[in-house]
Amino acid sequence: TGVSSDTTYTFTLRATSGGKTADRQFSIVITDAVITTFSYTGSDQTFTVPSGVSSFTAYMWGGAGASGFDYSGSGGGSRTQNTGGAGGFTTGTVSTSAGTVYKLVVAEGGKAQDVTAGFTNAVYGGGGRGRVHSHAGVGGAGGGYSGIFLTSVSHGNSVLIAGGGGGATGGMDGGASYTGNGGGSSGQDGGVNPSSSHNPNGNGKGGSQSAGGSAGSGDAYSNQPGSALQGGDGGHMGGGGGGGYYGGGAGGHTNSHGSSGSGGGSGYIGHSSVSNGTTTAETHTSTNGSKNPPQTSNAYYSSGIGRGNQGANGGNGLIVIVY
Repeated sequence: TGVSSDTTYTFTLRATSGGKTADRQFSIVITDAVITTFSYTGSDQTFTVPSGVSSFTAYMWGGAGASGFDYSGSGGGSRTQNTGGAGGFTTGTVSTSAGTVYKLVVAEGGKAQDVTAGFTNAVYGGGGRGRVHSHAGVGGAGGGYSGIFLTSVSHGNSVLIAGGGGGATGGMDGGASYTGNGGGSSGQDGGVNPSSSHNPNGNGKGGSQSAGGSAGSGDAYSNQPGSALQGGDGGHMGGGGGGGYYGGGAGGHTNSHGSSGSGGGSGYIGHSSVSNGTTTAETHTSTNGSKNPPQTSNAYYSSGIGRGNQGANGGNGLIVIVY
């Protein structure tokens, strides 16, 4: 990274013995950094370490959660559109050797599908599904994680992970509480609806370094906690938790239509090969409008990545490898 193009440096060595000298000129070529970008494809991708490479630095963003919708009537159009949580950012330098194979998961953003029953579609990267209620609302799906794994995708093979944001609630007063952003050693907890009559214990918790986030309390439709690499599915019209090293828990709901936010998934930098690692979550917690992830000014960031969008699907993730 010290040069902007392939650069040749020349120098001369002189050997001296008994008053005699011999000179020889040498050169060293410093090659420009190789930048490889991996975008969302919906399937696992592979990075094989090239010859001569002993380390690489990764810049990673997780996926954002989807917007939630509240119906204006039985099966009618949406009345409110709550914004999903932003994806997290993770970076670190990985010590490695030529020929080592890594599997990469590049997050899918959470889905916001206005359907009549069941759940929103599954999200690549472990975002929890949002629950659809036929006459009340649609919870947004959580954003997936972006991750680098040794050999195969499994929790035990994790090298670096950027957490996904939680999906937004479909509750009509969900604007009173925010959805947890992904990333950091612990994903953010979802916000709590401030009305004591509207389920004050209903927020899903963020995933940590040791466990999935717990689910918010709710009504007869069960909300699910997060687990390894997986966010919890929402209940009633709750949003799904964000994917992560450990996923976030789904937000809860009560029969009085009070809803609270879902939790974000955690990031991970704890592998023994990683140095100079950081994992962060966006601190912005506004309920509506857009939510940008951390490091949008980073040279490798692309517009829309990891962004929570009001009334729409969450932004996909991104992995950039530099060596």
